[in-house]
Amino acid sequence: MATLNGWDDASAAQVDRLFLADDENGCEVLRGDVAAAFTWLVEQIHTRVERVTVLNGWRSRAFNTSVGGHPGSNHISATAIDVNGGRHPYEAHQRGQPYSSGFTAAQTAEVRRILAEADGLFTWGLDFPVGLRDAMHFEITTGRRASAVRAFVTTGTSSTRQEDDMGELDPKQRIPVTGEAATVLGLKEQSLGGMLGYASAGFRQSRRDAARILAGQRAILVALGQAVDERAIAAQVVATLRDDLTEVLLAEIRTRKVGVTRKAAETIAAATVAQLTERFAVEPDGD
Repeated sequence: MATLNGWDDASAAQVDRLFLADDENGCEVLRGDVAAAFTWLVEQIHTRVERVTVLNGWRSRAFNTSVGGHPGSNHISATAIDVNGGRHPYEAHQRGQPYSSGFTAAQTAEVRRILAEADGLFTWGLDFPVGLRDAMHFEITTGRRASAVRAFVTTGTSSTRQEDDMGELDPKQRIPVTGEAATVLGLKEQSLGGMLGYASAGFRQSRRDAARILAGQRAILVALGQAVDERAIAAQVVATLRDDLTEVLLAEIRTRKVGVTRKAAETIAAATVAQLTERFAVEPDGD
C-alpha cells in the first residue's frame, strides 16, 4: 500500500534509527537518501530555530491504526517526522480553543526559509487545512519521488547554509563521498554532510561546539579590527573533522554491520581529509 504522498509502506527492515540533534531516543526514517534529507532538516531546525529534543518518525500500519492515526499517514512510509511534538500540538487535539503552533513569528519565518532552501522537498504540517494543522510535522512532499530526494541530498541547493553556524566561513560544504568510502557505507554520490549525518549525535555535537568556538574567534578578530585568516580558520575546521572522523566511520560501520577494520576506516578518513583539505585550499598540518 501507499501513503498520502505516494510512497510505499515501509517495513522495519527498511528504516534506520537516527540520533539527531539532542534527541536521545532516536527517530526511525526510511534508510538512505530520505534519512540524509531529514538529517539536514533536523540539523537546520536545531541550529537555526530551536533546540530539538524529541523526534518521532516511522510507525507500522498496525501501530498507526492502534493509536488512531490517519490510515494514509506518511509516517507509515517512513517519510515523515514530528519535531518537538510536546511544544507544537496537532490542531485536531485542541478542539474548542484557538490554535497555537508553539512557534514565534520569527521562528515560523526561519522554518519557512529552511523549507525554501530545500526547494519544496518538505511539506510542513502548519500548512495543512485549518482544523488539521500540525506544527510538529514535516513530510516529503506529495509528488517528490526518490530521484528528487537524491538530487537534493547529492547537490543541495544554491542557498543551503553552511552547517553548524559556520555561515560565511566557507561555502563549499557539500563534498561528495566517492570511491572506497561510498562502497563501504553503501552510498553513491552522497554528500559528506549527509554521510556524517548518519553518525553519532556526540560527533555532531562536538563538531557544532567547535564550529561555534571558531566562529566566536572570528567575531572577536573582526571586533578588534584585526585581519581574519579564512584559510587558517578553515584549516581548524578540517583538523576538527579529522580528529573525529575515524570514530564516526566506525560507529556507522558497526550500525550497518559491515565487516570493515579500523585500518580501513582510518584509510577512508585520511582520504576524506585530503579531499576536504583540497576543497578548503589549506595546507595540512603535520600532527
